[in-house]
Amino acid sequence: MGEVNTGNTGSYEIEDLKTNFIEVEKREKLAQFIGNNPPWLIRNGMVFFLGLIVLLLGSTWFITYPDSVKTQSLIRATSPPKEVVIKNGGRIVKLLKREGETVKRNEVIAFIESTAKHQQVIRLYDLLVFLKAHCSANRLEDLVNYWDAHQSGFSELGELQAQHQNFVKSLLNFKSNLSQGSYFKRKSILIKDLSNTKRLYTTLKDQQLLQQLDLKLQEANAIVADTLHKKSVYTDLEWRQAQSQFINKKMALPVIQSSLIGNENQQNAIQKSLIELENQTYQERNLFIEELFNYINLIEEWKQKYILQAPASGKILYSGFVNENQFFSSTKPVCYITNETQVYLAEAYVPISFRSKVSIGQKVKLKFPAYSVFEFGTVNGIILEIKDIPLDSVYLAKIGLPDGLLTNTNKRIMFNNGLTAIAEITVRNSSLLQKLINSKY
Repeated sequence: MGEVNTGNTGSYEIEDLKTNFIEVEKREKLAQFIGNNPPWLIRNGMVFFLGLIVLLLGSTWFITYPDSVKTQSLIRATSPPKEVVIKNGGRIVKLLKREGETVKRNEVIAFIESTAKHQQVIRLYDLLVFLKAHCSANRLEDLVNYWDAHQSGFSELGELQAQHQNFVKSLLNFKSNLSQGSYFKRKSILIKDLSNTKRLYTTLKDQQLLQQLDLKLQEANAIVADTLHKKSVYTDLEWRQAQSQFINKKMALPVIQSSLIGNENQQNAIQKSLIELENQTYQERNLFIEELFNYINLIEEWKQKYILQAPASGKILYSGFVNENQFFSSTKPVCYITNETQVYLAEAYVPISFRSKVSIGQKVKLKFPAYSVFEFGTVNGIILEIKDIPLDSVYLAKIGLPDGLLTNTNKRIMFNNGLTAIAEITVRNSSLLQKLINSKY
């Protein structure tokens, strides 16, 4: 047992000696490495580090650090996007335009649910507008002929059906006033009667003239007979016969005069009938024109309710996912019409304490809270105008946006009423060294 223990103790001592030797050897190598420094570092180390410090300090003079003023701003547009809403609310039964599609003013975007056929109403409206142009040009014959050629196919007008019947009735009455109508025939007869009556008046006047001449001759004969009777040349019977003939000729003149008066009265009656007919024709014409204009106005009101039209030319931007058979209230826009040539401006509110630092021509960066700067970037601007009089403790500054709402990462910010941004106005560019020195004082 004693021999075995002695052998184990010897092996432990040998292991300890090996470990101590390795530790001593490591310390000697480490001391040797530390003691042998590179000669260039000993000779030039201080100069190198001093030059490096000078180079860093010198570079701060060339590194610019902009001073800026941050303030709130509101984005405005010279012609903001126009909302398109359903006047009284309703369900969209047909969409005719896609997102981003260009439309012209009054172009149809969608149909709203109605009892009338939209295409029929649109065609009828175009027809009535054409008739209105004919009225303005006083081309009444062409108006009726054009209506007769295009009036079919309006059997499903829904809410407009009753008004359509009244209009057609008014047009038929008006048609009677034209060249093929009963009013025109009556007028032709009256004009012909008036012409014949005037011719008869001329004949009566000629008869009156002849009778007056004949009366003068009979008067002369009566005077001669009276003279001869006094000289006893004419007997009493011959004298009475001459006087009787003269009296008969005088009695014929009042009859002719009465006929002339009757003829004049007849002419006046015919002219009165013509005036009444003309007045009736004029009234029928005015009633038709009034009915036409009222009908056009009624259809325009109908279109505002049941046809969604573009209020201006531009691109369509729907307010969300718009589908057919979707209901919209009158308070929620269906879409917006944007103008591609839109000019945007920013209205910044500069605090009075920063007014001395802000001036026209300074550059501005606009950051939009609703759009991440890391994803969308910023919009560049420049100060165009600053109001001289403060308003509610701030000065209003107009900021022009040369690139509109296009960011420096070539992404576009969508405009809407009430769009705000943080305006960072660069008031001056200082070097980093100046900034460090100024920060100490």
